[in-house]
Amino acid sequence: ILSQGSDPETIQEDFEKLFDAINRVEFNKTDRKKIQKILGVVGTAKEEVELPTPVMAQGNIEDWLLALEAEMQRAVRRECKRASAQVASDGMRLEDFGHNNIAQVALLGIQLVWTTDFQNALARMAREKDKSIMGQTNKRFVQMLAELVQICLTDLKSKMERTKFETLVTVHVHQKDLFQEVWKKVKDGKVKDENDFEWLKQ
Repeated sequence: ILSQGSDPETIQEDFEKLFDAINRVEFNKTDRKKIQKILGVVGTAKEEVELPTPVMAQGNIEDWLLALEAEMQRAVRRECKRASAQVASDGMRLEDFGHNNIAQVALLGIQLVWTTDFQNALARMAREKDKSIMGQTNKRFVQMLAELVQICLTDLKSKMERTKFETLVTVHVHQKDLFQEVWKKVKDGKVKDENDFEWLKQ
């Protein structure tokens, strides 16, 4: 890799050895030294993330690889911020959210929804003495799971999309089970509010 640093396109096959989830990069069509996107590739399917600032693949290879890593982190951070704004908005459809985001960000999104709804349910139960909120929240989690399962039963066009949605189902089943476990402890009087260790340890 070091010996081929002057010709960055020759190390395309090596990116997946260097980075955990970058299989390839996309160079600018006119300036072949300018990296503008990072790609995750599985078979013929790919996920792509545009870099906030293109990285110039010139000079010492160690330097531009470090610059690529920094831009990759900035790009994924930007995607996470966008996703958190999407899940906070009303009317977010899980299918659209999943299709519009890379896998790790889609996963983060359903975890944000679960954490926020769970935390709010425990807080409302304690402060407002709302006995029905835990049941309503459980119903929402069951509906989310049913929606994710239904999406998996459709034609998802690629193995990568299928794997993404199947992973969302797997993680959400675990989240739903954890919620029900804590809800049982709420019913038994072992969990009082959102500051209880049984919730905080999750």
